[in-house]
Amino acid sequence: MCAARHVFIDGAHMDPSLVEGWVDNRRCSKGEGVRVAVATQSIEAVDALARLELDGTVLRLRDCAIHDELPLQEARERLDALHDDLKY
Repeated sequence: MCAARHVFIDGAHMDPSLVEGWVDNRRCSKGEGVRVAVATQSIEAVDALARLELDGTVLRLRDCAIHDELPLQEARERLDALHDDLKY
């Protein structure tokens, strides 16, 4: 794992803070050039990753095909708006 340039994380059963910490640790320890892919169904994990202010993309899949693609920060903004709408 030390020399990995591509890291894949199955975050399906991980606490979002663990995913966030692991991704942040990889970014800091390896610097630029490390690509990390996280598979998750957790809105909290997307929120946690967006807090790291990474340049990333959220791919939503449907029937094993890409349904749409959003920049990570835009996905976070949509989640925030959805939360505000549901709160009231």
